[in-house]
Amino acid sequence: MQDATLEAEFSASAKDLVDRFGCIARARRNKDHGYEPDPAIWHELAQAGWFSILVPESDDGLGLDLAQMAAVCTQAGRELLPEPYIGTAVQIVGALVACPGSELRSDLLQRIMAGELIGSLAWQEAFGDVVVSAPNVQAQLDGQALLVNGHKRFVVAAKDAQGYLVNASLPDGEVVLLWVTSQSPGLKQRHLQGVDGTSVSDLWFEDVQVSQEQVLARGDAAVRALECGNDFARLATAADLLGTTERAFEMTLDYVKMRKQFGQAIGSFQALKHKITDCYVQIEIARATLAQCLETSMADPMLARKASRALARLSQTALFVTRQAIQFHGAIGFTDEYDIGLYLKRAQFYGAWLGNASV
Repeated sequence: MQDATLEAEFSASAKDLVDRFGCIARARRNKDHGYEPDPAIWHELAQAGWFSILVPESDDGLGLDLAQMAAVCTQAGRELLPEPYIGTAVQIVGALVACPGSELRSDLLQRIMAGELIGSLAWQEAFGDVVVSAPNVQAQLDGQALLVNGHKRFVVAAKDAQGYLVNASLPDGEVVLLWVTSQSPGLKQRHLQGVDGTSVSDLWFEDVQVSQEQVLARGDAAVRALECGNDFARLATAADLLGTTERAFEMTLDYVKMRKQFGQAIGSFQALKHKITDCYVQIEIARATLAQCLETSMADPMLARKASRALARLSQTALFVTRQAIQFHGAIGFTDEYDIGLYLKRAQFYGAWLGNASV
Protein backbone atom coordinates (compact mmCIF):
# COMPACT_ATOMS: atom_id res chain seq x y z
CA MET A 1 0.00 0.00 0.00
CA GLN A 2 2.84 2.37 0.84
CA ASP A 3 4.49 1.75 -2.55
CA ALA A 4 1.19 2.34 -4.36
CA THR A 5 0.75 5.61 -2.48
CA LEU A 6 4.29 6.67 -3.37
CA GLU A 7 3.70 5.90 -7.04
CA ALA A 8 0.46 7.89 -6.99
CA GLU A 9 2.29 10.84 -5.44
CA PHE A 10 5.01 10.72 -8.08
CA SER A 11 2.36 10.48 -10.79
CA ALA A 12 0.44 13.48 -9.47
CA SER A 13 3.63 15.51 -9.07
CA ALA A 14 4.75 14.65 -12.62
CA LYS A 15 1.34 15.60 -14.03
CA ASP A 16 1.39 18.98 -12.30
CA LEU A 17 4.90 19.63 -13.58
CA VAL A 18 4.46 18.49 -17.17
CA ASP A 19 1.12 20.27 -17.57
CA ARG A 20 2.97 23.59 -17.29
CA PHE A 21 5.38 22.92 -20.13
CA GLY A 22 3.07 23.29 -23.14
CA CYS A 23 4.27 19.94 -24.44
CA ILE A 24 1.75 19.48 -27.26
CA ALA A 25 2.73 22.74 -28.95
CA ARG A 26 6.41 21.93 -28.51
CA ALA A 27 5.93 18.39 -29.86
CA ARG A 28 4.25 19.83 -32.98
CA ARG A 29 7.08 22.30 -33.48
CA ASN A 30 9.73 19.62 -32.93
CA LYS A 31 8.09 17.33 -35.48
CA ASP A 32 8.62 19.98 -38.14
CA HIS A 33 11.90 21.53 -37.02
CA GLY A 34 13.58 19.00 -34.71
CA TYR A 35 14.02 19.06 -30.95
CA GLU A 36 15.42 22.22 -29.41
CA PRO A 37 16.50 21.86 -25.77
CA ASP A 38 15.06 24.12 -23.11
CA PRO A 39 17.60 24.35 -20.24
CA ALA A 40 14.97 25.77 -17.88
CA ILE A 41 12.71 22.74 -18.31
CA TRP A 42 15.65 20.35 -17.94
CA HIS A 43 16.60 21.98 -14.64
CA GLU A 44 13.01 21.82 -13.43
CA LEU A 45 12.96 18.09 -14.12
CA ALA A 46 16.18 17.78 -12.11
CA GLN A 47 14.78 19.82 -9.21
CA ALA A 48 11.66 17.63 -9.21
CA GLY A 49 13.94 14.64 -8.62
CA TRP A 50 13.39 12.86 -11.95
CA PHE A 51 17.10 12.24 -12.47
CA SER A 52 17.59 11.05 -8.88
CA ILE A 53 14.87 8.40 -8.67
CA LEU A 54 17.05 5.42 -9.64
CA VAL A 55 20.25 6.67 -8.00
CA PRO A 56 20.98 4.91 -4.66
CA GLU A 57 20.94 6.90 -1.45
CA SER A 58 24.64 6.07 -1.05
CA ASP A 59 25.20 8.23 -4.16
CA ASP A 60 22.94 11.01 -2.84
CA GLY A 61 19.96 9.87 -4.91
CA LEU A 62 16.41 9.03 -3.88
CA GLY A 63 17.08 5.29 -3.88
CA LEU A 64 13.69 4.36 -5.32
CA ASP A 65 12.82 1.81 -7.97
CA LEU A 66 11.40 1.40 -11.45
CA ALA A 67 7.77 1.55 -10.33
CA GLN A 68 8.19 5.17 -9.23
CA MET A 69 10.13 5.97 -12.40
CA ALA A 70 7.37 4.37 -14.48
CA ALA A 71 4.73 6.54 -12.78
CA VAL A 72 6.64 9.61 -13.94
CA CYS A 73 7.19 8.22 -17.45
CA THR A 74 3.50 7.48 -17.92
CA GLN A 75 2.62 11.11 -17.29
CA ALA A 76 5.37 12.24 -19.65
CA GLY A 77 3.92 10.00 -22.36
CA ARG A 78 0.40 11.33 -21.82
CA GLU A 79 1.56 14.90 -22.45
CA LEU A 80 4.21 14.06 -25.09
CA LEU A 81 7.07 15.58 -23.08
CA PRO A 82 9.77 16.03 -25.76
CA GLU A 83 12.79 16.13 -23.44
CA PRO A 84 15.08 13.06 -23.87
CA TYR A 85 14.74 12.25 -20.19
CA ILE A 86 14.68 8.44 -20.51
CA GLY A 87 18.11 8.37 -22.18
CA THR A 88 19.69 10.30 -19.31
CA ALA A 89 17.50 9.69 -16.22
CA VAL A 90 17.05 5.97 -16.86
CA GLN A 91 19.37 4.52 -19.50
CA ILE A 92 22.63 6.19 -18.50
CA VAL A 93 21.79 6.31 -14.80
CA GLY A 94 20.96 2.59 -14.88
CA ALA A 95 24.29 1.82 -16.55
CA LEU A 96 26.29 4.05 -14.18
CA VAL A 97 24.64 2.65 -11.06
CA ALA A 98 25.66 -0.84 -12.19
CA CYS A 99 29.30 0.23 -12.78
CA PRO A 100 32.02 -0.25 -10.16
CA GLY A 101 32.61 2.76 -7.93
CA SER A 102 34.96 5.41 -9.32
CA GLU A 103 35.52 9.15 -9.22
CA LEU A 104 34.18 9.53 -12.76
CA ARG A 105 31.05 7.49 -12.00
CA SER A 106 30.29 9.66 -8.96
CA ASP A 107 30.93 12.88 -10.87
CA LEU A 108 28.65 11.90 -13.76
CA LEU A 109 25.83 10.89 -11.41
CA GLN A 110 26.12 14.15 -9.49
CA ARG A 111 26.04 16.25 -12.66
CA ILE A 112 23.05 14.32 -14.02
CA MET A 113 21.07 14.73 -10.80
CA ALA A 114 21.84 18.46 -10.76
CA GLY A 115 20.52 18.85 -14.31
CA GLU A 116 23.95 19.89 -15.57
CA LEU A 117 24.49 16.97 -17.93
CA ILE A 118 22.66 15.45 -20.87
CA GLY A 119 24.20 12.15 -21.90
CA SER A 120 23.58 9.46 -24.49
CA LEU A 121 24.32 5.76 -24.61
CA ALA A 122 26.11 4.93 -27.87
CA TRP A 123 25.84 1.16 -28.22
CA GLN A 124 24.06 0.23 -31.47
CA GLU A 125 26.03 -0.30 -34.65
CA ALA A 126 23.44 -1.76 -37.03
CA PHE A 127 19.68 -1.90 -37.41
CA GLY A 128 18.19 -4.47 -35.04
CA ASP A 129 21.23 -4.59 -32.74
CA VAL A 130 20.31 -5.93 -29.31
CA VAL A 131 23.64 -7.47 -28.23
CA VAL A 132 26.14 -5.34 -26.28
CA SER A 133 28.81 -7.97 -25.64
CA ALA A 134 30.64 -7.91 -28.99
CA PRO A 135 30.89 -4.34 -30.33
CA ASN A 136 32.76 -3.67 -33.56
CA VAL A 137 34.07 -0.34 -32.28
CA GLN A 138 37.68 -0.97 -31.31
CA ALA A 139 39.79 0.49 -28.49
CA GLN A 140 43.55 -0.01 -28.71
CA LEU A 141 46.14 0.91 -26.11
CA ASP A 142 48.33 3.85 -27.13
CA GLY A 143 50.75 4.63 -24.33
CA GLN A 144 48.64 5.44 -21.29
CA ALA A 145 45.50 6.10 -23.33
CA LEU A 146 43.10 4.23 -25.59
CA LEU A 147 42.46 5.07 -29.24
CA VAL A 148 38.86 4.43 -30.24
CA ASN A 149 37.80 3.71 -33.83
CA GLY A 150 34.47 2.71 -35.29
CA HIS A 151 30.88 3.75 -35.91
CA LYS A 152 27.80 3.95 -33.66
CA ARG A 153 24.26 4.49 -34.93
CA PHE A 154 20.84 5.54 -33.64
CA VAL A 155 22.23 7.55 -30.71
CA VAL A 156 19.28 9.41 -29.20
CA ALA A 157 19.75 13.05 -28.12
CA ALA A 158 23.40 13.02 -29.18
CA LYS A 159 23.06 16.48 -30.74
CA ASP A 160 22.50 18.03 -27.31
CA ALA A 161 24.65 15.69 -25.21
CA GLN A 162 27.85 16.67 -23.46
CA GLY A 163 29.13 13.12 -23.66
CA TYR A 164 28.44 9.49 -24.46
CA LEU A 165 28.75 6.12 -22.79
CA VAL A 166 30.37 3.95 -25.46
CA ASN A 167 31.01 0.21 -25.48
CA ALA A 168 34.10 -0.92 -27.36
CA SER A 169 36.23 -4.05 -27.76
CA LEU A 170 39.88 -4.31 -26.78
CA PRO A 171 42.22 -6.34 -29.05
CA ASP A 172 41.74 -9.40 -26.85
CA GLY A 173 37.95 -9.14 -27.17
CA GLU A 174 37.31 -7.73 -23.70
CA VAL A 175 34.51 -5.16 -23.65
CA VAL A 176 35.10 -1.76 -22.06
CA LEU A 177 32.59 0.96 -21.21
CA LEU A 178 34.00 4.43 -21.89
CA TRP A 179 32.94 8.00 -21.27
CA VAL A 180 33.66 10.09 -24.40
CA THR A 181 32.98 13.82 -24.35
CA SER A 182 31.15 15.30 -27.33
CA GLN A 183 34.03 17.68 -28.06
CA SER A 184 36.70 14.96 -28.31
CA PRO A 185 39.07 15.41 -31.30
CA GLY A 186 38.39 12.80 -33.97
CA LEU A 187 34.71 12.41 -33.11
CA LYS A 188 32.41 13.14 -36.05
CA GLN A 189 28.65 13.37 -35.81
CA ARG A 190 25.71 13.32 -38.21
CA HIS A 191 22.44 14.46 -36.70
CA LEU A 192 19.13 13.20 -38.06
CA GLN A 193 15.52 13.57 -36.97
CA GLY A 194 13.04 10.91 -35.92
CA VAL A 195 9.43 10.87 -37.07
CA ASP A 196 8.37 12.74 -33.92
CA GLY A 197 11.25 15.23 -34.06
CA THR A 198 13.54 13.39 -31.63
CA SER A 199 17.24 13.84 -32.37
CA VAL A 200 18.94 10.65 -33.59
CA SER A 201 22.61 10.65 -34.56
CA ASP A 202 25.42 8.61 -36.09
CA LEU A 203 28.84 8.87 -34.46
CA TRP A 204 32.22 8.11 -36.07
CA PHE A 205 35.29 7.60 -33.89
CA GLU A 206 38.57 8.20 -35.70
CA ASP A 207 41.50 7.77 -33.31
CA VAL A 208 39.53 9.35 -30.49
CA GLN A 209 41.82 9.42 -27.46
CA VAL A 210 40.34 8.23 -24.17
CA SER A 211 42.28 8.27 -20.93
CA GLN A 212 42.33 5.34 -18.52
CA GLU A 213 40.31 7.49 -16.09
CA GLN A 214 37.46 7.52 -18.64
CA VAL A 215 37.06 3.73 -18.46
CA LEU A 216 34.01 3.04 -16.29
CA ALA A 217 33.90 -0.75 -16.49
CA ARG A 218 35.60 -3.73 -18.13
CA GLY A 219 34.62 -7.24 -19.13
CA ASP A 220 31.51 -8.75 -17.63
CA ALA A 221 30.93 -5.65 -15.50
CA ALA A 222 30.77 -3.47 -18.63
CA VAL A 223 28.33 -5.83 -20.33
CA ARG A 224 26.12 -6.02 -17.23
CA ALA A 225 26.09 -2.24 -16.88
CA LEU A 226 25.00 -1.74 -20.49
CA GLU A 227 22.35 -4.42 -20.27
CA CYS A 228 21.02 -2.92 -17.06
CA GLY A 229 20.81 0.56 -18.60
CA ASN A 230 19.01 -0.75 -21.67
CA ASP A 231 16.61 -2.94 -19.69
CA PHE A 232 15.70 -0.09 -17.36
CA ALA A 233 15.16 2.13 -20.40
CA ARG A 234 12.91 -0.49 -22.03
CA LEU A 235 10.67 -0.56 -18.96
CA ALA A 236 10.60 3.24 -18.80
CA THR A 237 9.79 3.46 -22.52
CA ALA A 238 6.98 0.95 -22.06
CA ALA A 239 5.55 3.18 -19.32
CA ASP A 240 5.84 6.25 -21.55
CA LEU A 241 4.02 4.35 -24.31
CA LEU A 242 1.27 3.38 -21.86
CA GLY A 243 0.66 7.06 -21.14
CA THR A 244 0.68 7.88 -24.86
CA THR A 245 -1.81 5.09 -25.54
CA GLU A 246 -4.13 5.97 -22.67
CA ARG A 247 -4.35 9.61 -23.70
CA ALA A 248 -4.88 8.80 -27.39
CA PHE A 249 -7.73 6.47 -26.42
CA GLU A 250 -9.32 9.10 -24.16
CA MET A 251 -9.18 11.67 -26.95
CA THR A 252 -10.78 9.19 -29.32
CA LEU A 253 -13.60 8.35 -26.91
CA ASP A 254 -14.37 12.05 -26.50
CA TYR A 255 -14.43 12.46 -30.27
CA VAL A 256 -16.74 9.52 -31.09
CA LYS A 257 -19.18 10.68 -28.41
CA MET A 258 -19.26 14.17 -29.94
CA ARG A 259 -19.06 13.47 -33.71
CA LYS A 260 -22.44 12.80 -35.27
CA GLN A 261 -23.57 11.20 -38.50
CA PHE A 262 -27.19 10.60 -39.51
CA GLY A 263 -28.22 12.35 -36.32
CA GLN A 264 -26.34 9.93 -34.02
CA ALA A 265 -22.99 9.95 -32.26
CA ILE A 266 -20.69 7.70 -34.29
CA GLY A 267 -19.69 5.92 -31.08
CA SER A 268 -23.17 4.38 -31.02
CA PHE A 269 -22.56 2.49 -34.29
CA GLN A 270 -22.14 -1.24 -33.71
CA ALA A 271 -19.05 -1.60 -35.94
CA LEU A 272 -17.22 1.14 -34.07
CA LYS A 273 -18.24 -0.23 -30.68
CA HIS A 274 -16.42 -3.48 -31.47
CA LYS A 275 -13.24 -1.65 -32.46
CA ILE A 276 -13.38 0.60 -29.40
CA THR A 277 -13.75 -2.47 -27.22
CA ASP A 278 -10.74 -4.05 -28.93
CA CYS A 279 -8.66 -0.98 -28.08
CA TYR A 280 -9.85 -1.00 -24.48
CA VAL A 281 -9.00 -4.68 -24.03
CA GLN A 282 -5.54 -4.22 -25.53
CA ILE A 283 -4.81 -1.30 -23.19
CA GLU A 284 -5.90 -3.25 -20.13
CA ILE A 285 -3.70 -6.20 -21.12
CA ALA A 286 -0.78 -3.85 -21.71
CA ARG A 287 -1.29 -2.09 -18.36
CA ALA A 288 -1.39 -5.41 -16.50
CA THR A 289 1.69 -6.66 -18.36
CA LEU A 290 3.70 -3.58 -17.45
CA ALA A 291 2.61 -3.73 -13.80
CA GLN A 292 3.72 -7.34 -13.57
CA CYS A 293 7.04 -6.65 -15.28
CA LEU A 294 7.77 -3.74 -12.95
CA GLU A 295 7.88 -6.16 -10.03
CA THR A 296 11.63 -6.50 -10.53
CA SER A 297 15.01 -5.22 -9.40
CA MET A 298 18.43 -4.64 -10.88
CA ALA A 299 19.57 -7.99 -9.50
CA ASP A 300 16.61 -9.93 -10.91
CA PRO A 301 17.96 -12.61 -13.31
CA MET A 302 14.70 -12.23 -15.27
CA LEU A 303 15.10 -8.46 -15.71
CA ALA A 304 15.97 -8.65 -19.41
CA ARG A 305 13.02 -10.90 -20.22
CA LYS A 306 10.59 -8.76 -18.24
CA ALA A 307 11.82 -5.55 -19.87
CA SER A 308 11.62 -7.06 -23.37
CA ARG A 309 8.17 -8.47 -22.67
CA ALA A 310 6.87 -5.11 -21.43
CA LEU A 311 8.24 -3.15 -24.37
CA ALA A 312 7.08 -5.72 -26.93
CA ARG A 313 3.54 -5.58 -25.56
CA LEU A 314 3.39 -1.80 -25.16
CA SER A 315 4.93 -0.99 -28.54
CA GLN A 316 2.42 -3.28 -30.22
CA THR A 317 -0.50 -1.86 -28.24
CA ALA A 318 0.53 1.77 -28.75
CA LEU A 319 0.75 1.37 -32.52
CA PHE A 320 -2.54 -0.52 -32.68
CA VAL A 321 -4.49 2.00 -30.60
CA THR A 322 -3.02 5.16 -32.14
CA ARG A 323 -3.58 3.85 -35.67
CA GLN A 324 -7.16 2.98 -34.78
CA ALA A 325 -7.52 6.46 -33.27
CA ILE A 326 -6.55 8.03 -36.59
CA GLN A 327 -9.19 5.92 -38.33
CA PHE A 328 -11.86 6.85 -35.76
CA HIS A 329 -11.15 10.54 -36.30
CA GLY A 330 -11.44 10.19 -40.06
CA ALA A 331 -10.01 12.88 -42.34
CA ILE A 332 -9.28 15.30 -39.49
CA GLY A 333 -7.04 12.68 -37.88
CA PHE A 334 -4.65 12.82 -40.83
CA THR A 335 -4.07 16.57 -40.56
CA ASP A 336 -0.93 17.96 -38.91
CA GLU A 337 -3.06 20.49 -37.05
CA TYR A 338 -4.90 17.82 -35.07
CA ASP A 339 -3.20 16.43 -31.95
CA ILE A 340 -3.96 12.73 -32.43
CA GLY A 341 -1.32 12.42 -35.15
CA LEU A 342 1.36 13.51 -32.69
CA TYR A 343 0.48 10.54 -30.47
CA LEU A 344 0.86 8.17 -33.41
CA LYS A 345 4.31 9.60 -34.16
CA ARG A 346 5.34 9.22 -30.51
CA ALA A 347 4.24 5.59 -30.62
CA GLN A 348 6.12 5.02 -33.89
CA PHE A 349 9.41 6.38 -32.55
CA TYR A 350 9.36 5.02 -29.01
CA GLY A 351 7.96 1.72 -30.21
CA ALA A 352 11.05 1.16 -32.37
CA TRP A 353 13.84 2.76 -30.32
CA LEU A 354 14.92 -0.13 -28.08
CA GLY A 355 13.20 -3.01 -29.83
CA ASN A 356 9.62 -4.16 -30.30
CA ALA A 357 7.66 -7.38 -30.71
CA SER A 358 9.60 -8.38 -33.84
CA VAL A 359 13.12 -7.37 -32.68
